[in-house]
Amino acid sequence: MANIFRMIIGAKEDKAAWHRLQARAEALPPDYRFVYKKMQGYMMNFAGGDGMEVVELCKSIAELLEEGAADGKNVRDVIGNNPAEFCDELMKDAETWTGKLRISLNDSIAKRLNS
Repeated sequence: MANIFRMIIGAKEDKAAWHRLQARAEALPPDYRFVYKKMQGYMMNFAGGDGMEVVELCKSIAELLEEGAADGKNVRDVIGNNPAEFCDELMKDAETWTGKLRISLNDSIAKRLNS
């Protein structure tokens, strides 16, 4: 019963954090907001587990974009010319469904081939 209670409380806290993050994104200048939403959408395609690890990465992106906007930088000066590579680099150590598929593939072949 205690585990269920923690899951419900955690879900409410996660939902509230998500809404706060989205409000921060809406407050960004238009180009920054567009970039954030596109990068967020890209990264969510790969979210594993409960997705909160990718949400934390989105929070980092929001902070970076907020700083860039506050400094008056062009958004390209903040994220570079390859946003997908930027996101991929951020996600390289995150739990993703593609990572789980890679592990499963490698493990099943190794098990079958006894290596």
